[in-house]
Amino acid sequence: MPLEQFFNLVACIAIILFGIYALLRPYEVAAMAHLKADDSNGTAEVRISFGGLFVMMGIAPLVLNDPVAYQVVGLAFIGAFVTRLITLVVDHPQTDRLFVISGLFEVVVGLVLLFR
Repeated sequence: MPLEQFFNLVACIAIILFGIYALLRPYEVAAMAHLKADDSNGTAEVRISFGGLFVMMGIAPLVLNDPVAYQVVGLAFIGAFVTRLITLVVDHPQTDRLFVISGLFEVVVGLVLLFR
């Protein structure tokens, strides 16, 4: 297996694992994202937005096995990272450890998948 393909596989698995974690532990993911899952609708939205969406974003490139599929998911993560940087100026969020870790995850996964 070429190194590039290995890194793409690892990135997709990381996305899938985070999605599964969000499906199983929506309250913890909501807290990590500074959101509230204090009723059934909030819990459902966390499972949908962070769970199902992430699982399928990780699975899709593996199933489609097309460079463009990997790149689209990579662009989505780079878009999230760029938005995170913009929020530093616009919203002045508390840049705690989880904020930084999330940003690192976005940029690393995004770059791995974008530049195959």
